[in-house]
Amino acid sequence: MMRYAKNLSMWVGGFALLVGTISLAKADEKGEKIMREALRKLNAAQSMTAKFTQTSTADNLPFKLTLNGTVSLMKPNSIHVRIAGEIPKRGKVERVYASVGADYITYFGTEKLYRKDRLEPKPQEFTGEWEAELDGFFGGEELMKRGKANYKGTDKVGTIPCDVITFTSAPRNNLPERVMTYYIGQKDRLIHRATYPVPSDSDSNLVQTNLLTEINLSAKLSAKDFVYTLPAGAKPIIQRRQREILQRNDSSRGAF
Repeated sequence: MMRYAKNLSMWVGGFALLVGTISLAKADEKGEKIMREALRKLNAAQSMTAKFTQTSTADNLPFKLTLNGTVSLMKPNSIHVRIAGEIPKRGKVERVYASVGADYITYFGTEKLYRKDRLEPKPQEFTGEWEAELDGFFGGEELMKRGKANYKGTDKVGTIPCDVITFTSAPRNNLPERVMTYYIGQKDRLIHRATYPVPSDSDSNLVQTNLLTEINLSAKLSAKDFVYTLPAGAKPIIQRRQREILQRNDSSRGAF
């Protein structure tokens, strides 16, 4: 708030502050407009496929972990996401998130464990290793109620010019406020990259980035494309180990 000006210099300083506040307000409006356009476009689609590269960095990791994944989504509640790669000194890793009928299966290949949850008829989000870049397909603009968008300028994802938007989410699901950054194509209004901190009980400051490529919002999919059979030997997560497994795989956070 601008203070009362007792002399000209103070008035000029206050005016400059007011101008800066007005500019910030406009930037907020621009950020919300662009974010809404991206969510609206995702939500209007009936199907979606994409490839993505997931990179993770942390203060206590001397390397950048890179995993590759594929995504298939279909209204009203079908999803199949597979993430795979290799973790140094730990070996191959695979994680699968799949809806089968009214069930949502999460499979952790490293431990050969899975959990099964009941699905809502028309969910707005799925618990997993993503945020608005996928949940926007199901939740659309309703997700905007969970925080505030801000315009941060422009950047490129590969050769694609993008508007950079940060979304500050309000605390929810026992998680603190978080700031997520989305790179939204200036021409296609698709979310090409998303970066955000991953909640953790440790002080590792884990940051994850999902890069989406080959995004197709008119993919020809059917129910059979989402049928998922658990690998032989897969066992359900025992309740006392569930918290540990979910935290280790960074999939217990609330979406968006």
